[in-house]
Amino acid sequence: MTATTTTNNIATATSVVPNGTKLATEMAAKYNGFARKTAESVLNMAKVVWDMKAQKNKVEFEKFCDLINCKPESSYIRKFIQIGKKFDVLMANADNLPSQWTTVYQISKLSNEAIGNLIEKGSINPSLSGAAATRVLSVGDSIDAATKPVAKKAVPIGTSIGFSFEARLGVLPSIAEVRRLKWIIAELKEMNFEVAINPNLDELIDNSVLALAA
Repeated sequence: MTATTTTNNIATATSVVPNGTKLATEMAAKYNGFARKTAESVLNMAKVVWDMKAQKNKVEFEKFCDLINCKPESSYIRKFIQIGKKFDVLMANADNLPSQWTTVYQISKLSNEAIGNLIEKGSINPSLSGAAATRVLSVGDSIDAATKPVAKKAVPIGTSIGFSFEARLGVLPSIAEVRRLKWIIAELKEMNFEVAINPNLDELIDNSVLALAA
């Protein structure tokens, strides 16, 4: 009698969740959702720290640090400033970032190109941490060294380098393509290009970001 009851219980459970597939999928989605929100929270917090530092008002910055219980010269603040500087490219790839802020900091020290390459290869992913992050940084440093441009002379203010380009979208991009487009825009800005974004494109990017967060 006992054996029969146990068998029936197992049959009933697996008929609701075959081999645990549905439950595992739902719980993994929930976990990944929280992980993404954690990564985004780290990035948003870092952006606030960087925005305050960028104001170049020492008194206000020190007061801000005091209110969040941090020392202005602390390692924590220094690392969040670095992450905040890379906000655009990191937020565009939030799905692929680990939730540990210390690992995000290590990633933020790489160039946008290195970050993009390592994400495409899967080397930077939500589970990245510890010693693995150190190895990824070494690869990223190699990428940066190989692609580091030759030093250029500064262009006097008010003069033109003499070249420009314009890009037009033939069709509406997918959400994944919009994420890539945000990375390209961030890369151009880091190269000191003046990027003029059509209002319609700006709206499309904003709407796509909202769709990703939903």
